[in-house]
Amino acid sequence: SRYMSIRNNPNGNKHESTESTASESSLARRLEAISIVGRRQALVSDSTAWKSFMNEMEDLYEDDEEDDDGENGGGGGHAVPKSRPPKSKDHGHGHGTIPFYSAPLQRQRWGDHQSLPHINWGDLFFDLFYVAAAYNLGNMLVSALAQSPPDLKRAFVYFVGIFGPLYNMWETKLVYEARYTVVDYAHRLLEIVRFFFVSFAVLHIKPLEELSNPRQSIETFCLTLSMLMESIVQVLLHFELYFMAQGDRTAIQNHTRRRLYNYIPCCGFYFVATLISGILYIQGEDDNNNNTNEYYNSGSGGSDESYGNAGDNDGYPYDTSGNNHTLGSDGGAYDKGDSLFDPHFRFLAGADYAKGDDESNNKPWSTSDLPLLFCCVAYISNMIWTFVRKSKLSDGVKLDIRDHFVPSNIDYMIHRYG
Repeated sequence: SRYMSIRNNPNGNKHESTESTASESSLARRLEAISIVGRRQALVSDSTAWKSFMNEMEDLYEDDEEDDDGENGGGGGHAVPKSRPPKSKDHGHGHGTIPFYSAPLQRQRWGDHQSLPHINWGDLFFDLFYVAAAYNLGNMLVSALAQSPPDLKRAFVYFVGIFGPLYNMWETKLVYEARYTVVDYAHRLLEIVRFFFVSFAVLHIKPLEELSNPRQSIETFCLTLSMLMESIVQVLLHFELYFMAQGDRTAIQNHTRRRLYNYIPCCGFYFVATLISGILYIQGEDDNNNNTNEYYNSGSGGSDESYGNAGDNDGYPYDTSGNNHTLGSDGGAYDKGDSLFDPHFRFLAGADYAKGDDESNNKPWSTSDLPLLFCCVAYISNMIWTFVRKSKLSDGVKLDIRDHFVPSNIDYMIHRYG
């Protein structure tokens, strides 16, 4: 209001003193120059113009207060200079009292200066999980190559279905921190929970034989469950951004809405994968229990040569030595191709494909491959939708990208990718 009054009447009131009129005329000229610079900067970024204008206004009001103190405080009219508090350089870490919860704050605005946030120990610790993931994925590929012939198609689908979601976990965390900053205990606790989900997924990356047989191995269920839980956390964080984040609300809501269009379908794919693997594992446990009960209830007797050593095989009716003289479904000797018991019954993923062709250990595609197949489809569909979404945003004629995209801190992303 003071700026507008001076601008509309730069020569001052007739009843005011000559010194006051000259001072306000000088102030009006400086404010007019600031507004011209601000309008030029607005061509690049509204946030830059506003920030520059507020900084200059702050300097002007401090100078004006110093002049008033000099005039009223005596001492020959010389003002006592005031020290201006330094600009905050906490790089988004925050100091002082940390609240239990605070809303996310937009880190970077269009046209703002890029300030590299410090990389904390949590980011480095998080990256170490992916060293273990690379090692376990390598073992999974080696197990596929060790088969005769190598099961390359299944290995490729499983690799993409595991590596893709794990990479999305890392990249989602990166772009979130490059755009927003949060300093509270609630988000720190949530980060610890996300660490557990990622580590749980890495822990259950097993050889191909185990992952391809969710009926006998719980590894596939645990792997898909961890992907589902982490994707739910991503969706919740973006709902928080949509409703609670502070900054350019128009850009935040438009950008978050489009990202939710990516995350929610992926979350649905992970849910279906977890559901299928859980059902298959429960069915496999029921089949195992029924087979064991049928064996003990049959009352059939025999020698160790027919049934194997009960002490070595934990009482199960098969011989792990490779002899096919084990109990069949009819209570007699095992016949190759019998549907109830199999010499590879105890080995994970053995029962599904060991009864097939002698020349190949590769089992045909079945419902056991659906969980990781859905994970693979989730990753590929996410890439396709991201490409389509960003292609539409690149058309600057139809829309202003500043209203539909939250800028990232490029220095931080380069540092993390490097």
